[in-house]
Amino acid sequence: MPQVSPKSKNRTAEAILQDFVLKEFGHFLLASDDRVFVNVLRRTLGSELGLPSNCLTIIPDEDQILKMVKEMSVKKKSVVLFIQTTFDHHRVDDLIRQIVSRFRNVRVVIVTTQSEAPHLALLREHGLVESWITKPVITAQLVSKVANIIEPHGPAEKLVQAAEEYLEQKAFRIVLTLCSKLFEVNPESAVGAMLMGDAYKGLDQEEEMIEAYERASYSDDTYLDPLKRLVEYFRDKGDKERVVHYMEKLDTLSPLNMERKVEIAQLHMELGHADEAKDFFETAMKATGKSAMDQVVHMATAIGNIYAAAGNPEAESFYRKAIEVQGDHLDKSYLHVFNRLGIHLRRVGKWKEAVTEYRKALAVDPQSESILYNMGLAFNDGEDFQNALFCMQKALTINPNLASEDAVASFNLGLVFLRARQLTEGRSFLELTLKLNPDNQTAKNWLAALDKKEKGA
Repeated sequence: MPQVSPKSKNRTAEAILQDFVLKEFGHFLLASDDRVFVNVLRRTLGSELGLPSNCLTIIPDEDQILKMVKEMSVKKKSVVLFIQTTFDHHRVDDLIRQIVSRFRNVRVVIVTTQSEAPHLALLREHGLVESWITKPVITAQLVSKVANIIEPHGPAEKLVQAAEEYLEQKAFRIVLTLCSKLFEVNPESAVGAMLMGDAYKGLDQEEEMIEAYERASYSDDTYLDPLKRLVEYFRDKGDKERVVHYMEKLDTLSPLNMERKVEIAQLHMELGHADEAKDFFETAMKATGKSAMDQVVHMATAIGNIYAAAGNPEAESFYRKAIEVQGDHLDKSYLHVFNRLGIHLRRVGKWKEAVTEYRKALAVDPQSESILYNMGLAFNDGEDFQNALFCMQKALTINPNLASEDAVASFNLGLVFLRARQLTEGRSFLELTLKLNPDNQTAKNWLAALDKKEKGA
């Protein structure tokens, strides 16, 4: 059973940092081009703590960060890496992810500002951040923060560890007692409130659980796990209204998570909240538009898919948004958006508009068999059978096996060829359809009609 013993006399924060460098041969890396913070950290370690100047390496260039981390790892140094999240307006999330996953000897501390809170929330949500420093910071705060990162073993941490162990044993009443003691040490402990929520959940005390999880969220609005617990709890109960409620709270705290935005939009549609869905879509698109271009495309396409699945004409505007945002930078990776738009336009009877969009796509990739195939279907919808045949023939030239494993494709090709009076080829595609799907009654009817016509001739 875990034990919570009285706290022994702790070293000061200053002593922890000094021992880290002088006894444990630890090293500090600072990846930042912020001269003010560079000077604050250098002065803190040197003038305030009397540490040697070579315990700190400044890395002002993004390209050198990974190299220095590798070098320290080879030397088997314990490292505290302070890193800002952007260099020249370019985010380094992938670099942070690589360092966190590969180098166990490195403690990563994000250096951020209050204005970057949404980005910090996203990093925390993805499990890339456990420690951060918000600028501006004074020396005393910096020393205390870094000391706690190096040696997080105060009385609060011991209580948290004990509560987590008892939680695994399902000793929920003991967890509640430990959380009460934790609040005596730190009344604003978000972790304590969440552990209390976990315990109440184990005891099937729903109201107390919700109150505890919400208290945890209020105590630290960058700590998203309590709200995620509530989302999962109500998802398991099938309560979509409350799932949306807590997901929208998560979206407010961490507005850069595109996948969650799409899920919220989907839930609004499922709940029949047409007005709420539209308002959320518009707000989400504005928020997304401030971030990377590929996120805008992802968001617009995903929302278009939701509307299209519901047969809602609003799908067209979102697909067009995904295409238009690229301007002159369209490439083959965006052809799927043209296909989605074209299919939607065909479904609502706008075959000519669909052809127009497919022609734009062919300007990007003239050899796209899927675009040519769908363009052929659009012409077929408009009873322009010769152009439909031309598109299908070209698609088959690019990929002769287009219909060999797809009963739907073989059936559609059969109809196009028959309507263009290419009876032999049309028959062969319909016969292939029945090999792939013997239950296709429409194909059987067409073949029967062909047989009857040939006998009559």
